Amino acid sequence: WGWWRLRQLPPVEAIYQRMLVWAGDRGVPKRPYQTPLEHTALLKEQLAGPTASAVEALSAAYMRWRYGAIPTDPQQLRQLLRQIRRSR
Repeated sequence: WGWWRLRQLPPVEAIYQRMLVWAGDRGVPKRPYQTPLEHTALLKEQLAGPTASAVEALSAAYMRWRYGAIPTDPQQLRQLLRQIRRSR
């Protein structure tokens, strides 16, 4: 059910949600009361180097798209998500 739901979302939202699933699998789930900025800060504390930078970039692009209606290239976000998923 969850993956079907992700396929129904706009591409930028779906990519961000996949990152949240990845974070939850690593013990850092996004709580309902957390903003994307707060969750990103928490994730950055747990991660290092390029992974932290990729999480920050993906989250910033999502926030620009979601709250600022600024177009975002989904292909670039997919690359960031692949980089994040490769990390341990």
